[in-house]
Amino acid sequence: MKLFRDRIKTDVPHLAIEIEHGPEGVLSIYIRISASKVFETMEMDEADVFCDLDREGNLVGIEMINPGSVHFRKVLRKIASKFNVTPLENFLSEAKKYEQVIHA
Repeated sequence: MKLFRDRIKTDVPHLAIEIEHGPEGVLSIYIRISASKVFETMEMDEADVFCDLDREGNLVGIEMINPGSVHFRKVLRKIASKFNVTPLENFLSEAKKYEQVIHA
């Protein structure tokens, strides 16, 4: 199976989205919040949602495997609140347009 990766720049500074997709659609999405080095990965309550954290416990990125199976904005809102991430909160206002790409 041939896989493709797309990188989408957002209107929010320091926030980028990487989408991996194949013939069956979107396989995973990674939302990078900062350029910090990942120290540990934490599994969220939602299936197949993982948060990468730096050494101080700050959010570095979010990975969603099979993102079409989760409520994208609801999960992002929960993570933004849990980690108090301003760029992610700003991104939520424009997240609806990315949902269309994810569920395509």
